[in-house]
Amino acid sequence: MPTADAARGLPAGETPEHHAHGASVALLGRLILAHTSEAGSPYRDGEFRRLMEATLAYSEGTPLDDLVRKVGDVHTSKILGDLLATSLSGPRDGLLSRFTPLGMAVKASGLPVELAVTLYMELEQFERLHVTANCLYNLTTLCRFFTFPRSDWVVAGHAFSVHSWTEWGSRFGALSKADAATATRLGVTRRDIEQAICGLVPDPRTVDLHTRFIMGLVLRHLLLEPGGYYQVERVWGNTPGIFSEHGVMRGDLELLKAGVAECAIKCSRMSKAAGWAETARMLGKYAERLDGAVC
Repeated sequence: MPTADAARGLPAGETPEHHAHGASVALLGRLILAHTSEAGSPYRDGEFRRLMEATLAYSEGTPLDDLVRKVGDVHTSKILGDLLATSLSGPRDGLLSRFTPLGMAVKASGLPVELAVTLYMELEQFERLHVTANCLYNLTTLCRFFTFPRSDWVVAGHAFSVHSWTEWGSRFGALSKADAATATRLGVTRRDIEQAICGLVPDPRTVDLHTRFIMGLVLRHLLLEPGGYYQVERVWGNTPGIFSEHGVMRGDLELLKAGVAECAIKCSRMSKAAGWAETARMLGKYAERLDGAVC
């Protein structure tokens, strides 16, 4: 059975204290990347280390004894090691940091670091699996910003959480073969739905996968079907609905559309910096289409 922490959206085995510590490391990681972009090295300047400590102390009231440990965790964190390459620039200057190709792409995106790294890995799948023509797959990937657990973008209590697994199971069973194959590729399975209907609380990762897939289906309806919001409401606004007993509201759809359009723009910048020209063009077109879609 899922733990209390899992029910609150925390990864298995992670306490609220660990979650808060991870958020601190993420905050300082972003600060380091910003400083590296401006100054070339986060390690050369002792003032910068004091700035990091002051940032933590101000934002969280972190006890002084914990500051050194937290700042040290940032310097040794795997995510930062993937984004920055450090070398000895000289006996006087000490260590010098430069962006790795991944770091350059993350920086170009302007997305929160943890979300950007996750999306980078998924966009890499586009290149490897040649799925750039699969509209549903692409939209589902872009919807990750809406559900990412440690993202500055996460929308608390957004309207697209699964309200009725029974309703979703009925809709899932009516998917076309192509859409069902896309669901399988994304890790969205009928077994998850059946277990939820039987009363087994899904873990946060399962909920995230199904939520994003449904968001992708809704956005595809908006882009490909005439009628805008009214078409979406007709297809997805049943009562009791999949998302809520009130169905899909226009404001919720507008928020989803605008957020995913912005995410597509940022991911396009990331792809361009990574050298994925076709993916960058594809994402730019999605941003234009979403921006122009009428709710």
